[in-house]
Amino acid sequence: MNWSSILNQWTLTEIALKTYGPLRNLKKRLILTSAIIAILAITEHIFFIINDIFKACKFLSDKYDAVGKYFNLAHPHAFRLFEFSYCAAFFVKVANILSTLTWTYTDSFIILISSGLAVRFTQLAKKIENKNLQNTDEQFWRETREDFNTIYKLSRIIDKHLSALVSISFVNNIYFICIQLYNSLKEREGFAEKLYFFYSFAYLLLRITSVTMYAAWINDESKKPLDMLLSVPPKQYSIEVSRFIELINTVPVGFTGSKFFMVTRGFLLKIVGTIITLELMFLQFGPLVKYDRANTSIGSAGDKCNFTDS
Repeated sequence: MNWSSILNQWTLTEIALKTYGPLRNLKKRLILTSAIIAILAITEHIFFIINDIFKACKFLSDKYDAVGKYFNLAHPHAFRLFEFSYCAAFFVKVANILSTLTWTYTDSFIILISSGLAVRFTQLAKKIENKNLQNTDEQFWRETREDFNTIYKLSRIIDKHLSALVSISFVNNIYFICIQLYNSLKEREGFAEKLYFFYSFAYLLLRITSVTMYAAWINDESKKPLDMLLSVPPKQYSIEVSRFIELINTVPVGFTGSKFFMVTRGFLLKIVGTIITLELMFLQFGPLVKYDRANTSIGSAGDKCNFTDS
C-alpha cells in the first residue's frame, strides 16, 4: 500500500546520487537471486508433496479414498476442524500454495530491497577509497557526508514501512526451524521422507541466513567509510570530517524488526545460539518424547489407518 511513496523517495535519492553513475550488474544480481530463491522454494514444496504421497500410499486400501487419505495426512490441522470434501480440499490446497508463495515472496522482497540499498553505500565507500586523501578538502567531505545522509534517510523510510515485515519473516523462519528441530527426534522411514527432512531443514537454515546476511549487508557497507575517515591526514582533517565520523558512529543504519532488534552479523550469531540451545533441549528430552510416542502407538495400534489423528 505504501510502495508508491517509497518508490517516489527512492527516485529522488537516485536523482540526487546521479553523479555516482549507474549500478553495474545490479539488475542481473536481482534476477539471479530471485531465480535461485524461486527454484529452491519450488523444489522444497515438490519434496513436501512427494513425501506426503509416499506416506499416504502406505495406508491405501482402495482407489476411491486415495485423495482423502492424502489430504488428511498432508493437512491434518485443517481436517481436524471439519469433514473432508473435495471442495474443502481444493480451498485448503490453494491456501497452502498461497501461504508458501507469500512466505517466499516476503524473504525475497527483503533480500532484494537490502541489495538495492547496500550497493549505494558501497558506491559511496568506493568514491572515498578511490580519492587521494592528500587532495581532499572541506567541500568534498561536506558533499560526501550529505550523500551518505541522503541514503540514510531513504533507509529510515524503508525501514519504517518494512520493519513489521522483517519481524514476520524472522518469526516465521524461526518457527519452522523449531518444528524441524522437533521433527529431528522422529524416526524417518524411506528415502522420500529422509530427503524431504534434510532438504527442508537445510533450506530453512539457508533462508534465514540469507535474509540476515543481506539485511546486515546494509549495516556493513554503511560503516566502511569510517576506516578511511580515520586515516585522513592532519592537514586535510576538518570539521566536516569530524561530523562525518560522528554521523557514522552515532546513527545506526540498517533494517530493524519493529524496532525490537537491528539486523546485523552479530544478530545471526544470536539466532545460531538459540537454535543450538533448542536442539540441545530437544536432545535432552528426546527419550521422554519417544517413550510417550511408543505408548501412544501401542494404545492406538488398532486405529492405525485413522488419518485424522495421524
